[in-house]
Amino acid sequence: MNIKKRHVDDISILELDGLLTIGSEEKFTEAFKELGALGRTKIIIDLLKVRYIDSIGIGQIAAAVNKLKEQGGILALVRVNERIESLLEMTGLKSMIPIFQSVEEAMGDM
Repeated sequence: MNIKKRHVDDISILELDGLLTIGSEEKFTEAFKELGALGRTKIIIDLLKVRYIDSIGIGQIAAAVNKLKEQGGILALVRVNERIESLLEMTGLKSMIPIFQSVEEAMGDM
């Protein structure tokens, strides 16, 4: 899992590339810790290049959503493939996380 971070005004965008599975959770957690240390509470996760998410990855996203909500922040997902969207729906996360077609669309809603 590779994570590219960029910031546009008060919004942070994480572009994930690879698998969000057991073994990659440390990189994901570390990226969120870094953003938290910077006081970043508006985060967009771009899933265009994520080929697979397992239960660990779903748990990481859920933990990030909950942490941001505690801080008064928001997390949005963009460019989610059908398989991942189905997993989010089965776990109930789809109703908790806004999903957008593009980064620009998500930014406009934040």
